[in-house]
Amino acid sequence: MARHAVYIPLYDEEPGRWLDRLRPLIDAGLRRLDLVVALPPHGLSDHLPPAIHERLKGYLERITGEHVQSLLDDVHRAGLEVRSFREGAGGAVAAMETILDSGAELIVLPASTPEGLTPLADYMVHNQAVPVLLLRPRQDGDLLRPVLMPCDHSPACAGALAFFARTFEPGQVGSMTLLDVAPGGDDPASRARALEDAFARLEEAGFNVSTSSVVGHPVRETLGQLEAGGHSLLLIGSSGKDQVMERLVGSVSERVTRPAPTHVLIVPLGR
Repeated sequence: MARHAVYIPLYDEEPGRWLDRLRPLIDAGLRRLDLVVALPPHGLSDHLPPAIHERLKGYLERITGEHVQSLLDDVHRAGLEVRSFREGAGGAVAAMETILDSGAELIVLPASTPEGLTPLADYMVHNQAVPVLLLRPRQDGDLLRPVLMPCDHSPACAGALAFFARTFEPGQVGSMTLLDVAPGGDDPASRARALEDAFARLEEAGFNVSTSSVVGHPVRETLGQLEAGGHSLLLIGSSGKDQVMERLVGSVSERVTRPAPTHVLIVPLGR
């Protein structure tokens, strides 16, 4: 289970509500949450006169400090251990180094809009070293009810399923669908056996799981299932070289993460 996570907040977080989305993680054993904050770039154009630039920077730092304190108070009330880090000029690279040095098992990123990512979130998604949970704004319902997992039967897929099963209890997950998308030309019997094996492992662990098999383009079919199926979370494994899933997450931001209407949990190979 993920006992230590990092959260990278937006600057317009609604007090209290953001923590509600993390309730499944807290219920699953999350004990420590680090807040990694980067100063917002808004209004800090280099073309401004130096005096105005410094005044704006001071104002943003002050507002950011007040905002972070409200988030810290939320985390304390939830009974979690919490630390706060502030990254300024170092930007995304420095923030990632801070996260890796902290030993966190999960990065939680809010999207800035239903379709978009902040530059920092975009960097984290593309340079994932630990699992990344992307939270969509205004996504109603429970984080884990229900879950869609496109499965290409690669080591990355198996690793993502194993991480999910270690992190969450079956009772937290309303239902889970394993989606097999065959691009054509593959051995259908072999794919069917692999899908049934994955199904059997999850069912044995106590999860309410079903399977679905379609032929088509992995990205298009996955997004179609999300839009039609009422899912709340997309679970994907990354770095499945030369497999269907590699084509699915080879460009996460543009091809899956940006258009996905749900929360997304991306698990890199080896986690």
